[in-house]
Amino acid sequence: MGFRLADVDRRDTLSRRQDTFESTCLVPHAVSVTRIRAEVTTVGEHTPTSHPWMSHFGRAPSLRSMNRTRRDVLDVIGAGFPRTGTTSMKAALERLGFGPCNHMFDLLSNPAQLDRWLTEPLDPGKALEGYRSAQDWPASHFWRELALAIPEAKVVLTVRDPRRWYASMQMLLTSGPLHMREQDLPEEAAALATAMRKLVPLLDGIGQSYFGEGWHFTDGMPDEGVAVAAFQRHVATVQESLPAHRLLVFDVRDGWEPLCRFLGVSVPVGEPFPHLNDSEALRRTFERLMAGGSLSAPPGSET
Repeated sequence: MGFRLADVDRRDTLSRRQDTFESTCLVPHAVSVTRIRAEVTTVGEHTPTSHPWMSHFGRAPSLRSMNRTRRDVLDVIGAGFPRTGTTSMKAALERLGFGPCNHMFDLLSNPAQLDRWLTEPLDPGKALEGYRSAQDWPASHFWRELALAIPEAKVVLTVRDPRRWYASMQMLLTSGPLHMREQDLPEEAAALATAMRKLVPLLDGIGQSYFGEGWHFTDGMPDEGVAVAAFQRHVATVQESLPAHRLLVFDVRDGWEPLCRFLGVSVPVGEPFPHLNDSEALRRTFERLMAGGSLSAPPGSET
């Protein structure tokens, strides 16, 4: 990938599969893309493209800032796509003591956090300083680099039915204040639209690495077959890249027990697992913003 890992502590206790993962990560991305193209069945003419920083930022991201004190390093790395329960995971991880958890909500509600992801060259390590866990794009897109730089971190790949995921993503990308003129929006909605527009180049690049070079965030989702194939390809890639002891493939409907067992913590007694930001909660959030309300908390957590 071209990023510098001179300061990463390579530990003798890593498994042989982890060693394979590291060597795969260190080859140029074009090589790994060629391998993936040979292994997966594509839909139509679509095949994976180069990583977004190659076209949008000109060089690979730096992870030099991951050489930090232990209390500042991520313990849990999210690898799931948006709309796979990442808001629920943010709440769950923070409840279990792995907070603060970085999420797209943090970027949209905090200009200082947003600016961290707009630097050139992009440095995911620096952008995530002060966080103990991360979920959702843009952070989850860099799961591979983060897992390599922090070999003791656990990785959680959130999943759901891919066709329901597609419908949810389509609703997210085609609704809300981003598609309206800022001068026509209430103050909070206009601020959200401004923040989203600043992120569009980064999100375009991330999406293009999965959906193809012609994809743009503001155009909505690609054809369902292309998107579902990309989702399934991503899940397979993460599963093939990490040893079992580092990876949990997790559906938030499964609740506390598998997550707590994987992270080595106790299940919260008498507390239901958080289920936030489903399609209905997202719709209510958009309606509240358009009526002049605020985005003071992640969608679904206000009720």
